[in-house]
Amino acid sequence: MLDEAVGTGRWRGAALGLLLEEHGVLDDAVEVVFTGLDRGTENGLEQDFARSLPVAEAMGEGDPGLGARRAAPLPPQHVFPLRLLVPGWYGMTNVRWLSAVTLVDRPFAGPQRAVLYRLREADAERGAPLARMLSPLAWTAFRAVWDAAPGRQELRCRATDAAGNSQPDEPAWNLGGDANNAVQRLAVTVASRRGRARDLPGACQIRSIRPRPGGYVGGEETGGGVAMAGELSFFSIGVGVVERGRDFYGGLLGWRFEEASGGLVVSGGGVAGGIHGGDAGASPYVFFRVDDLDAALARVEELGGAREPAGEDHGDEDQAARFGRFALCRDDQGSAFGLHEPPAARAPR
Repeated sequence: MLDEAVGTGRWRGAALGLLLEEHGVLDDAVEVVFTGLDRGTENGLEQDFARSLPVAEAMGEGDPGLGARRAAPLPPQHVFPLRLLVPGWYGMTNVRWLSAVTLVDRPFAGPQRAVLYRLREADAERGAPLARMLSPLAWTAFRAVWDAAPGRQELRCRATDAAGNSQPDEPAWNLGGDANNAVQRLAVTVASRRGRARDLPGACQIRSIRPRPGGYVGGEETGGGVAMAGELSFFSIGVGVVERGRDFYGGLLGWRFEEASGGLVVSGGGVAGGIHGGDAGASPYVFFRVDDLDAALARVEELGGAREPAGEDHGDEDQAARFGRFALCRDDQGSAFGLHEPPAARAPR
């Protein structure tokens, strides 16, 4: 799965139906056209990306809306400052970098609506347009422990709904490869086996995603699933001299780094951690994800723990926006641990 290609996000914004009602919809209006700042050439025609919805769909209570991410401001690559959200419809309906909303008195004939995103088996066919999905589902994380046998293996993740409908092994074929709901397959090689997985601290833990009713499908968090509160989120290794730490861990583990306040963070490779200077000989600091650092710190104190005096949030607002907020704590028995509020979980303050 590609990083950031799929994810689950919380959104805030305005209900489209209320906005249209406030501005007034004429009786002869048939569709609402949404135009984005995407511009390119398709089939030899230069065009803006534009899609439409029937007026009745656009006015639907609790459905379409104009939104920005609730958890954090949208970055440019994730369509800052605004996008259309149409729950339960295929992704292309959620027009990005929204620049105009126009009511028209006839069905919209733009290429992104009338020509593309249609289920066809041959070029000559007009095909049926992609509209609503069978079920408006979001994603949630799950874990499973796998007692893996050595050799070449294939992992498959299959979703099944409450009615017993399951994803098929193979997609229904169409010319554009659209509406592909087949089981995701991942080929792996198990190199060795030292005992049953449940007895091993390092047992293979499968982390993936399955549908969950409700929510919006957006473009966030990780390619392997949606992060949850309480998960291992970040680590930091204390060193005396940051540059020497870069040379050692880069040479040993092949890590690449980028600059951060007081140290370096590992860039790429799916490693969520880094090194910090002025702390030679320290044990690694382990941070657990929380959705609200201030609330979590208050809970630590309620349970008899404490925040380390030296464990204040590091870095300035720019660093917090890039890497999130951190705090070092001790539990009620004096054991050290860390809390991390990732930037994606941070509500505007």
